Amino acid sequence: MAYELTEYSLDELKDKKVEQSVIDLLEKLLNQDFDKADDFINAVKECIGESKTDQYKKDILNVARNFYAVLRNKSARLALIKWWQDLQDIKLPNGKTKSNRGERAKLRRCEKPEDILLQPYFYELQQKLPYISDALALASVAGLLAHVKTNSEYSFPKQLGQQKEHSGKAVFSELRFQQLLASHDIDELYENLRRAVMQLNRSANILSLADGILHWSQEQRDKNQLSERPEQRFKFAWAKAYFSEVLTYSK
Repeated sequence: MAYELTEYSLDELKDKKVEQSVIDLLEKLLNQDFDKADDFINAVKECIGESKTDQYKKDILNVARNFYAVLRNKSARLALIKWWQDLQDIKLPNGKTKSNRGERAKLRRCEKPEDILLQPYFYELQQKLPYISDALALASVAGLLAHVKTNSEYSFPKQLGQQKEHSGKAVFSELRFQQLLASHDIDELYENLRRAVMQLNRSANILSLADGILHWSQEQRDKNQLSERPEQRFKFAWAKAYFSEVLTYSK
């Protein structure tokens, strides 16, 4: 497990009533990856001192944990973001921009992951993530990200559980969510996730969405990949994020 503080992590620390002066000092560590908890805590101590670290250690570790199941490598995550950004407009070396919306439209028109394998822009993503061996899963990532217009700061399952316009109901209903979790194959997962992205008005956390697809695929292909800790399995991790969000307004 890796550790990384993000802007969202710092917002969570505010919610946990961590002193603002401590949060300000922790900004020095923004977007730095640490493979070991000890290395991360030592860096925190250098920023805020030993006494404050001892006081807030549990909260800081909780918000900094990197829960990506497959996209653990930061360079891979950055490459995926860049690929998605280039679906909008590509910045040329001369400073001008070139529209890439034609490729985006082709990906959007694909009905299932197998169709995406016939699109040239998919192979640009495959070159950026050569260690992903399941072509259909990566094709699903490409097709779904083509439908996303804005990148959300919240995890994708948490987005699905957020309240819809003070209605007391989730944006993505529990029935739909359970159907998503029960997807039997990649085509069914793709269709359920595409419906979910549309329900969110094309706003989605692209890394959370992509990692979820790859995590699902990894578990489907090899049951030995199932974590011994249930909370780290795809279904449990997404269910926890979804229902934890639902409980914030349905009590």
